[in-house]
This record gives sequence, structure tokens and C-alpha cells, in this order.
Amino acid sequence: MKKIVLVVFISLFILDLNAQQQGHLTQYFDNYLYANPAYAGSSGMMNISGIHREQWIGFEGAPRTSILGFNMPLKYESVGIGANVIRDEIGPTSNTQLQLSASYRLKFDEKNSLSFGLNAGFGLMSSITSSLISTIESDPSKLTNQQNRFMPNMGAGLLFKREQLFVGISVPKLFQSSLDGTDNNLEKRHFFTQIGGIINLNEAWKLRPTTQLIFISGAPINLDLSLATIYQERFVFGAMYRLQSALGVFVQYQINEKFRISLASDFSTQAIRSYNYGTYEIGLSYDLSLKFHKGQRFRYF
Repeated sequence: MKKIVLVVFISLFILDLNAQQQGHLTQYFDNYLYANPAYAGSSGMMNISGIHREQWIGFEGAPRTSILGFNMPLKYESVGIGANVIRDEIGPTSNTQLQLSASYRLKFDEKNSLSFGLNAGFGLMSSITSSLISTIESDPSKLTNQQNRFMPNMGAGLLFKREQLFVGISVPKLFQSSLDGTDNNLEKRHFFTQIGGIINLNEAWKLRPTTQLIFISGAPINLDLSLATIYQERFVFGAMYRLQSALGVFVQYQINEKFRISLASDFSTQAIRSYNYGTYEIGLSYDLSLKFHKGQRFRYF
């Protein structure tokens, strides 16, 4: 039974390329550079972060995502740089990506700024789909076998920040490259909108609501809602909801001023929840305050 359900969901996520192609993260708020190049250097700190996601535990060939990210402001503090190395796997397909980002920030005053960002990079797509069975004879949406197919791309984004509030919009991949050399299977252009803020309850407690909207042509709107509670800038715990898809919880612990560890889990609200043991993420982040830049002590975003 599990194999039948897996074939169905691989078909939904791979063969039907109108579905979302950019990987989901429960802790999407911990690496905004993944979706928006304007985020590079915006925290005023050097950040190195890694996150690994195992989706639908118990399924062979279920989605798996790993991201290693880096970003920092330069000494000329209006400029930020960053990079992401991303590895996605699902069923018989894998995609390894490199993204390089740069941003430029306009400061209106001490509280308000607007950053412009660009990224450029490439993906190496591999697929061995000859073993997949399609219910449609000569299905045009079925990927052909590929080995390290080179797919260059670039993206752009904007980020407005006001002390404890931010709004970002971005398109991390502008080019709709072919996944297999045909016009049937293209990388879909994703439009991201991200909003977040900090609400001070008292000296010890803060709330951090965030939301992320993703628009993709031919696919339902993707909406993530998250609410975190922050205690003494050391403990972070909260919950998230993905519209008509999943519920999740997360916890983060600030080990010291530099290191943070995070754990998250989400469970599908769809029928597939009966055939797996949930989805799990683990992350590690390193933040370093820079002498030449007045950065914050605790990175909220």
C-alpha cells in the first residue's frame, strides 16, 4: 500500500510540474536568503547556517532537502553578500544548486531601509525515471532520464526593514529552464512575499509572527503562517500552519551569542498522513557580530 501511495505522490510532485518545485521548509524564517537575495547582510551579522529536512519519514524515496547558507554585510555596510548550496532529492530525481547573492541597502534614516538584491547560480538536475509507470501512454509530462543537466538561473528581490518589522518580495528564479530538454517540463517561476515582525511583551518575552506567500502559475497559492515565542533571547518555540497542507512545531535554543540549534516537525493534514511518520528538520546556525558594523546581538530574522 505504501508503494502505491508513494507512486501517486511522486507523480504529483515530479511528473505534474505545475506543482511547487522550490522545497518547503518548516523553519523558512531561519534562512530568508533561500528565497530573497535582498536579505544578504541585512542582519548586520555574519551568518553561517545549515538545515536538513526529511519529509514523510517511512517512505522510501520521499522528499529530502539540505541547505548550507552564508551571508554578511561588507565593510561598506550598504553592500551585502551571500551564498546557498542546496540539495533536493525526491524519488528518482535530485537537484544540486549553487546560488550567489548580492544586495545594496538604501538607508532612509536610523530605522528604515530598503534593500535590492540579485542572485545568480545554477542547478545540476539528475533523474532516472525509466522505472516509473505512467497511467497515460506516452505521457508528455514524464521526465526523461537526465544526468547532471546544467540549468543556469538568476533572481531578484526587495526587502524593506523598519526596526522590528520587515516586508520582502522576490523571484529567486526568473528563468523557466527545461528540466529535461523538452518544453513540457519547465522550472516554474515562484513569486515570494514574506512579512514578519517582533512584538515586545516585556523585557523577557517577545512574539515573532511571520507569514510567507508563494504564487506559482498553474498551482494553488501556498501560504505559511508562523508564530514564535522568544524568551530572554535564548529560547524560541512556536508553531506554523501551511494552508491545507500541514501543521508544525519548532524549538530553537541559543547556546551562546554565536551558536543556535533548532528542531522542527510538521505533520500533513492531507490523506498521506496515514502512511508516514511525519516530517522533521534539524538546523545549526552561527552568527558573528562584526567590529565594523553595528549589528544586533540576537538575530530575529
